[in-house]
Amino acid sequence: VARSLRDSKLTVYLRFAHEMNGNWYPWHNDPELYVAAWKYVRNRVRSLRGAWNVRMVWAPNPDLWRTTPADWLARLLPYWPGMYAVDYVGFTILERGVATGSDYSVSAFAARTALARQLFMRPVLATEVNVVRDRAVAWLGDMARYISDAHPYPVFVLSQGPSRAQAS
Repeated sequence: VARSLRDSKLTVYLRFAHEMNGNWYPWHNDPELYVAAWKYVRNRVRSLRGAWNVRMVWAPNPDLWRTTPADWLARLLPYWPGMYAVDYVGFTILERGVATGSDYSVSAFAARTALARQLFMRPVLATEVNVVRDRAVAWLGDMARYISDAHPYPVFVLSQGPSRAQAS
């Protein structure tokens, strides 16, 4: 895969093992093993296969349900692979509405984005964005204003398919 990415001559953003600070993916169980795996993949892709066109995107969940930044960071920091191993930080940004208890404004994500930029000193990408249909127009309008007010996400990936939770 790394050779194919290298040979493509495209800039590729690799979001490897995202949302590791949650509990819904198997790679969340062991932060030390996660960091070792991250560094292994980065080394294989970059150094051993020469795919320097691949940008490594470390993508934690912003965990807005964690009420304080300190609570979020306590869960998150053990998974940080280090500045030399990460090109970008990417966030999953989901607004699923009042019925799910996940009614999050754009400003709530903006606060976590600002903290991540400051702490990790990397650009923050919106690597997965999804908003409940009945809030989409207003919420995406708020997001467009946030981005245009000199707070850009260099990459913004809108995913409007049903989530795994909604599909089951």
